[in-house]
Amino acid sequence: MLIIVAAIATMPGMGFAQSSAGQALSGAGTASCGQYIEHSADKDISDLFVSWAQGFLSGMNVADHAATNRGFVILPDSASIKAYLDKYCRENPLESPVKGTILLFKELQARGK
Repeated sequence: MLIIVAAIATMPGMGFAQSSAGQALSGAGTASCGQYIEHSADKDISDLFVSWAQGFLSGMNVADHAATNRGFVILPDSASIKAYLDKYCRENPLESPVKGTILLFKELQARGK
């Protein structure tokens, strides 16, 4: 597993996204969707992406609740997150899994209303 993490960390674009104030996002989700699709057949790498997305969704959930006092969004299981990201990235190869994860959260919010 350590070798896989090291390989992912050295892939272009998978380390972090930059903002004018420095590092804004980091982790597997900052890769391109093309990279996601290329490596998603490998279960260990796929699990890494899904785990990253679960953490990101959880963070968005807590931040949204803290900022708005709305109830928490019910998050989907890991297989559903993977299916959503697979579809999103196949349809948007020039985007990133993080953008797909944000869209997933917004969709979950809309369903909860």
